[in-house]
Amino acid sequence: MKLNLLVITVMTIVLATAQAGYAQCEEPVIEQLTSGDVDKDNVRISGVHAVWQGEDPNGGDWEIYYYDGSTVTQLTDNNTADIEPDIKGSNVVWQGRDANEGDWEIFYSNGQCFLQITDNNQDDGNPQVSASRIFWKGWVGVNWEVFSAAFPVGVSMKVSPRTINLKSKGQSITATLLLGDDLKADDVVVSSLRLLGQVPASKVKISARSNKLIAKFDRPEVQTLLQTGNDVEITLTGKMQDGTFITATDTVKVIKPGN
Repeated sequence: MKLNLLVITVMTIVLATAQAGYAQCEEPVIEQLTSGDVDKDNVRISGVHAVWQGEDPNGGDWEIYYYDGSTVTQLTDNNTADIEPDIKGSNVVWQGRDANEGDWEIFYSNGQCFLQITDNNQDDGNPQVSASRIFWKGWVGVNWEVFSAAFPVGVSMKVSPRTINLKSKGQSITATLLLGDDLKADDVVVSSLRLLGQVPASKVKISARSNKLIAKFDRPEVQTLLQTGNDVEITLTGKMQDGTFITATDTVKVIKPGN
């Protein structure tokens, strides 16, 4: 009985001494970032940035949300599940269901562009992002393997026309890419090119001498994705034959006369 009392007394002294050695912490300021009657899950943080998955109140599937320290932005809006996000700074990765084949694919966004990293008929999942690369696991038919990809390389792009009239009956939007010294235009995988993350190139012309690629995109399809404004951002993504991803951005004026 005396031994038990001694042990309790010693523990009390140690705890009191430990607490006495530290200053009182300031009370944290608690801010509720989300609201509504749907679940949020898998919160990941990087500095003041955060990302999580949340149930779509309309579609019932999971979507990805990003917090930049002041504003919450919904990164995905579709009818398939997007889950397991990870973040490093403004770089965000997640796995999402392929709407056509039903398998899991890997997706990336940096707040400026959106890119589908994988596109196959096998599951890819558990993405992680570091300061310079993306890592994930992929099913290869008999077992899981680990894959990696570098962040997209930025290239120069000029979109024409410079003013896009949403009432125009024109047939195409043209994007001219200048690849620079480190990439070759004829190494671009033409089938991977997407304007605004969705519209594939309908026609491509490559000039190896000037290292230039001219891609045309279906104008009616592009115009359905645009809002009016003086500086509307248009992004293009694609992939090189060695697996390097590329991204390009330009701004144009978008008008809709009569509105």
